[in-house]
Amino acid sequence: MQIFSGATCARVRELTDPGGEAADLFGTSVASIGDVTGDTVAEIAVGANDDHENGYSDVGSVSVFNGATGAFLYKVGDPHGRSNDQLGISVSALGDVDFDGIPDFIAGALADNIANRGGAGSVSVFSGADGSFLRSIVDPAATANAYLGRSIAASGDMNGDGVADLIAGAEGDDGADTTATAPDTPAPGAVFAYLVRVQSLCGEAVAMDSTPADRNVAECP
Repeated sequence: MQIFSGATCARVRELTDPGGEAADLFGTSVASIGDVTGDTVAEIAVGANDDHENGYSDVGSVSVFNGATGAFLYKVGDPHGRSNDQLGISVSALGDVDFDGIPDFIAGALADNIANRGGAGSVSVFSGADGSFLRSIVDPAATANAYLGRSIAASGDMNGDGVADLIAGAEGDDGADTTATAPDTPAPGAVFAYLVRVQSLCGEAVAMDSTPADRNVAECP
């Protein structure tokens, strides 16, 4: 992963996964996640969605690096720990949601198997301070291959509770259209906004398309 000067476009440094292997796809996603070290410089998170960890293939990971020096800080893995989940396909800053004064971040695992629905997808919230897993957000009504987490972004505080919320794309979501899963008929996809609650960090889904009302509550396994 390369870092370039915004002023001159010159290359500043290259970041590599110290434990990386061939075909990990390190650099699939990148994000500036805010200052987690207290040096006033934002840190960098880099996704490797085909990373092999703990004996699992393509489970995925996200590595965090010091923004000022490029030093490796820590790596987070898939909290569900299953092959082919592809954590790190997307990564984004989130803001401080656990109130420790340090910004946290999120990562998508678009192929996560939820309740035996392969490819339903999930979004995980991690502590910026040390990479501790905080919460996983899923759509309880998602079908297989909905791919929640294919894209993610912080949305700011949408409900006025003082906590940053998030948006997640599910490119394969079939919504209310039961014909979307018919052969050769592509799913329309969906985008969901999740309200991150202060007490539980639980995701409450607010559909941003024509998704039925009963889809508007997310599970927090």
